[in-house]
Amino acid sequence: RFLRGTGYRWASGGNEPGYYVGDVGLHEKHGIPPLNMQDAGQGFRTTSPEIIGTVTSWPCALAAASTWSEALIGRWATAMAREFFVKGANMLLGPGLNVHRVPHCGRNPEYLPGESPYLGARLATPYVKGVQSQNVLAVMKHFVANSQENSRSESNSQVDQRTLWEVYYPPFQAAADAGCAAAMCGYNLVNGKYACDNEDILVRDLKQSMGFDGWVMSDWWATKEFAADEGLDQEMPGNTMPFDPAKFTDDNLDTLSDEKIDAMVTPMLTKMLQYGLFDNPVCEPPNCKDIETKTNATNAEHQALARELATQSVLLLKNEKGMLPLGAGVKR
Repeated sequence: RFLRGTGYRWASGGNEPGYYVGDVGLHEKHGIPPLNMQDAGQGFRTTSPEIIGTVTSWPCALAAASTWSEALIGRWATAMAREFFVKGANMLLGPGLNVHRVPHCGRNPEYLPGESPYLGARLATPYVKGVQSQNVLAVMKHFVANSQENSRSESNSQVDQRTLWEVYYPPFQAAADAGCAAAMCGYNLVNGKYACDNEDILVRDLKQSMGFDGWVMSDWWATKEFAADEGLDQEMPGNTMPFDPAKFTDDNLDTLSDEKIDAMVTPMLTKMLQYGLFDNPVCEPPNCKDIETKTNATNAEHQALARELATQSVLLLKNEKGMLPLGAGVKR
């Protein structure tokens, strides 16, 4: 139940009533709570009209990054994760950590690093720690070099190892070092192989070289083959569609050894224990509709923080001591 998702309707492109964008681990024994996953890295996604007004409308991640403030990012992530928890979600599908490559990429505003791997690495740490301080797990995405939305399932990012490690990996490395629970692989190909089926980036680079101790989940329908041996631990959203059948089927999972299954599930349960999900359980789908849609999670403090983020994101220089305008006697 933890290796593939449930509760998502392919026909309407949304979650079933009482479910979240993604759910795994439902109705487990021994007090194991479910993982209720919700978009996204910039705030609780209003998947139905009833949710609008019950959560804070935050500035986009790129605006937040433009504050250049680790303290503000930490406060933002903490407040945002608190709203997720109040809404019954204990897994936040963010942060987005791709370094910008294509200027017109449709998801650039949600990617925290902007064009700077250094800035992305500095901000990923307080973001991940802020989210996970609230009994909510963070998911770093979209691993890796997911640089455009147009033809995203056909684009092939050709990147050598030096460029990966110097430009595209630093934000993910920082998130991994901060204890990020999961990594989401993207739709694109990396050096000719789909990201979610790519042993080089998922096993060699992420799990071995970076020392990432969480688990790898697919983006929704990004799995192109049964890739458990290539480093993929969880297929999302888990349902079969006419044009894209599920890969983590019972028949395919039955081919794995017990040891392999344990190795895939253990990071999930470990992170849930580490960040307090067992001690702070949330609702269990399909019994989450009222909590998700009607519970108010925003407040005046969060709204003030949203305004502060927006203000700081466009403030380049503050004239605190009346230095401006420069007088006529100032020389170069």
